[in-house]
Amino acid sequence: MKPMVRTPLPGPKAKELLARGERVLSPSYIRPYPFVPARGQGVFLEDVDGNVFLDFMAGIA
Repeated sequence: MKPMVRTPLPGPKAKELLARGERVLSPSYIRPYPFVPARGQGVFLEDVDGNVFLDFMAGIA
């Protein structure tokens, strides 16, 4: 696995899920950035649109 951006960010699936979250989640739950994770492996995170990112926060907590 390597970092790779396949779609403009946020991608179409992420936009759909973020919009749904706006409708069904408590307004006290805020998202500081529009990221919708699908899976993680080691230091890599993959979003619902297949974009892969390095997780620079891994191991902090």
